Amino acid sequence: MSRLPPGFGSWRAAVLGGVLLVPLLAGVGAGEDNIGQGPLRVPGQSLFQGFRLGLVPWCEKPIEKGEFELGTAATWVNLWAWKTRRYLVDGETVRMRGTLAYGLSRRLQLRLEVPLTLRTGGIMDSFAEGFHGTLGLFNAYKEDFPRNQFRVVFYAPEGGEYRLDSRDTGLFLGDLVLSLKAHLFAGSRVLPAVILGADMKVPTGFLEDSGVDAGGNLFLAKRVWRLYGYLGIQFNYCSRDRVLGIRLNHEQGGLLFGLEAPLAERFSLLLQGIVHTGVARDFYEFSEATYEVSLGGKFRILQKTFLEFGLLENLINYDNSADFGFHFGVAHRFH
Repeated sequence: MSRLPPGFGSWRAAVLGGVLLVPLLAGVGAGEDNIGQGPLRVPGQSLFQGFRLGLVPWCEKPIEKGEFELGTAATWVNLWAWKTRRYLVDGETVRMRGTLAYGLSRRLQLRLEVPLTLRTGGIMDSFAEGFHGTLGLFNAYKEDFPRNQFRVVFYAPEGGEYRLDSRDTGLFLGDLVLSLKAHLFAGSRVLPAVILGADMKVPTGFLEDSGVDAGGNLFLAKRVWRLYGYLGIQFNYCSRDRVLGIRLNHEQGGLLFGLEAPLAERFSLLLQGIVHTGVARDFYEFSEATYEVSLGGKFRILQKTFLEFGLLENLINYDNSADFGFHFGVAHRFH
């Protein structure tokens, strides 16, 4: 069982409690519009999280019945973690996603996600070091290593050494994800909007074998004055128990906090954070929770065309998640 972050509580109980509340909430009449443009569609960016089904903040206004949404997004991050004779993670990844969603009804949407991952030595090392220096943050000895290389070394606690290097770089197809999302309740002046979802990931990609993952998520959205708040909870079961020689937990939870501030009719500023429980089992900092924060914006450039962008930074546990990154996405809805 993975170790939970402080104050995270029992995420399984929280998901179950949220599901049990749905019948009660469904009997309350809809009120104010409680969903703005929605959070940035930024999944967890740690190295191990790239092998499994994670929390993606799909918490937006519903797609109309018979309507399609075609979208694409890319998240480019710099990875860095080092402990002598334990691990070295140095490189960059660009995780791209093409998505196609369809409105089965006014409340129910089906979505297919096709991910691609680019592994590279990158070009961001100097920028990341300068960014952290400007903010007075510790670079964790990153400046002592060659810049712009891709290298992953794990020393398993039970023995054995596992490596990735420049021979493992390039563009790779990831695992397909099929999702079903239900807008159960639009909310009222007191109660939040409620969105329930289910996801399944199948091993169709060409990265290290990551197995079949399945999970459920619950999103709440509420407008307070001119601001929108978002809360998401996810629980996944992952079939794969070992990647790159490291034992993994089968169960994983995720938690989303988000705040949206509309600055104009078509533009909103967003601040959000995602927490994932530890992926690895008894493997140093990778058994701890990851904390990632994003700051960015969403812009409705046409009536049904949306653009989003953001900056990413890790918090608290700096060794087990992305060091720094950029996000960009666009989506269009059509009949």
